[in-house]
Amino acid sequence: MKIKLVCVVMACLLASLTKAQTNFLISGEPMRNGTSTGIGNFALPSISGLVIGTALVNNDEFSDLFMQSDSWAPGTYLHHFKKLTAKGEPVFSQGIKLKLPFEDKGENKASIIQTPDQEIYGFWRFGGKLLKSAVFNKNTNAFEGLQDIKVNGLPWGLSTFGVIRTLQGKYLFVFTIPKENKATVKIGTDSAYYTPEGFWPNELGEVGIYGAVADDLKNLNKLDAQPLTELNQTYFGISGYTSYQANGEQYLICGTRFGNIHAYKVDKEKLYPTNYVVDKNHILQRSPSVNGYVTYFKGPANVEGILGIWRRQHCFLPEQQAERQKW
Repeated sequence: MKIKLVCVVMACLLASLTKAQTNFLISGEPMRNGTSTGIGNFALPSISGLVIGTALVNNDEFSDLFMQSDSWAPGTYLHHFKKLTAKGEPVFSQGIKLKLPFEDKGENKASIIQTPDQEIYGFWRFGGKLLKSAVFNKNTNAFEGLQDIKVNGLPWGLSTFGVIRTLQGKYLFVFTIPKENKATVKIGTDSAYYTPEGFWPNELGEVGIYGAVADDLKNLNKLDAQPLTELNQTYFGISGYTSYQANGEQYLICGTRFGNIHAYKVDKEKLYPTNYVVDKNHILQRSPSVNGYVTYFKGPANVEGILGIWRRQHCFLPEQQAERQKW
């Protein structure tokens, strides 16, 4: 009897599991993550992922997300906005891999912007003083019509870049430029960054921002850059840029290597001195990890804020959490 009872229990358990698996696994559809809502954390395309901007792609009025993968699994992806969670967090679709007009090796840092006539331009870095641009075709999910943009006026090569549209209707390209360090200590290949004793032997690298303005993006083939800040804005690097508007004023938002979020008030083609983004209690808002690839998101129910990716983590900073007047 004991054996028969065990067999009956096991048979019922197997039947229940089979039924659960049948409901859980549907042929041709993605596997659900097992949460009660079916909504899980945003999955990056590879070990890491970079936000390159948002734009209105489909017929709704809410921002869709463009992502770039890394060199481990190259690719550029479009994630359509689906809905908000009960907490007001944006939920996006599974990524659609986009076609680029060149071989995508995950090495050409990118940025996008949408013009008032709804055209979406993509820009990629090719070397320290050259960008390439193309226009997104919504029907084919492809960027088409590759053009070279030579960047003049930089003291040396840029590391990262971004582009925003100013309140005057012009396009401000911003370039991260490292401060020159002439006293670099050469280190052997077996200790690429630190001395054998564990010390960093060089000065901490600093960066600043150069900028260039274009009246129009169509047929753009050169930019003339000039310094917008001193080369001492933050240590190591600025990861990404986005634009934000509040009370008739515009701000350039930057994510940084150390995780702090900087805000520069934009005055036509110039930048005011930097401030940190804080909340209404004047508490510094920063990323939970290093780097900060940021973009502006606007969704339904007047939900808006800064969406960012930080070292395999993603966060959404709603507008109401930031004290905009303190930027």
